[in-house]
Amino acid sequence: MHDQEKDILIGTFELVQKIGIKGLTMDDVAKNFGISKKTLYKYVSNKPDLIDKSVKLMFTTISGLIYQAVEESENAIDELLKIESVLSARMKETMPAMIFQLKQSAPKTFKWLEAQKENLIVDLTKKNLTRGISEELYRKDFSVEIISQLYYARILTLTQGDFFPDHCFNASDVEYENTIYHIRGLASPTGLNYLEKTLEKQAHE
Repeated sequence: MHDQEKDILIGTFELVQKIGIKGLTMDDVAKNFGISKKTLYKYVSNKPDLIDKSVKLMFTTISGLIYQAVEESENAIDELLKIESVLSARMKETMPAMIFQLKQSAPKTFKWLEAQKENLIVDLTKKNLTRGISEELYRKDFSVEIISQLYYARILTLTQGDFFPDHCFNASDVEYENTIYHIRGLASPTGLNYLEKTLEKQAHE
C-alpha cells in the first residue's frame, strides 16, 4: 500500500470520529490532506469505498497489534492483560458510536467487520483457554467452546451503546473490568495468585 493512501485511510477514520460518516464528504478528505479529489480518486472509487478501506485498514492494524501481544506474552493470563492494554489504547477508534454509524450508513462494511471480529475473538479465546489449561493457570472444569462464545457475547455487549453509553462509562474502564472478570472466573488457585501479584505490581508502576 502506498504511504499516501495509508495516510488518507487513517486520516479518514479520524475524520469520521469527528464529523460522522453521513457528514463526511470527499471534499473534506481532500481538503484535510491538501490534495485534489483527482488524487484521492487514485486510491478509492467513491465514499463507500473510502470508508470500507479505512475500516479494514484499522482492523488489520489492531489485529496485528493483538497478535504481537500474544507472541510477546509469558503465559495465558499475561496474554489477556496485554491484549486488554492494546484494546484500551484503541477504544476511541472502535467506540460504540462508530459501530452504530457503520451499521446505519455502511452496512456491508459493518457486516464484514462483525464477521472478522467474531472470527478473531473466538479463535484467540479458544487458543488462550487451551493455553491457560495447559499452563495450569486456568481450571479444567469448563467447556472451551461455550466459554469462547460467552466471551464473544460479552464483547458484543461492550460495543452496544445502550448498555454502556459513552456519557456514563469510560470504554477503556469497561474493557478492563471485563478482562479481569473473565480471568477471575477461569483461573485456578495458581492463576489467581499470579493475577493478584501482577495487578499489585501494575498498581505500583
